Amino acid sequence: MGDGPGRQYLDVILAESQRLERMVTEIESYVQFTSQHRPCFAALDLARLLDDALRSVNDRFGEGTIRAHWERPTGSRRSTATRPC
Repeated sequence: MGDGPGRQYLDVILAESQRLERMVTEIESYVQFTSQHRPCFAALDLARLLDDALRSVNDRFGEGTIRAHWERPTGSRRSTATRPC
């Protein structure tokens, strides 16, 4: 075909075909994964999660000058969310 416009079209078609094949492969992998793994959710205390996360961050800061801190608003009720089991 040479280097004419037909070659450019062929290159685009081949590249798009490869991209679509990768997409189909990824979708097939996802479908296989979801058919083997079913979600399971349980309640999660968001305040405790935030406390744990900030404690972890503060541990990484060590004895430096930066400290992460939060206070639960007065009168706030317990917040929960769902998480995978």
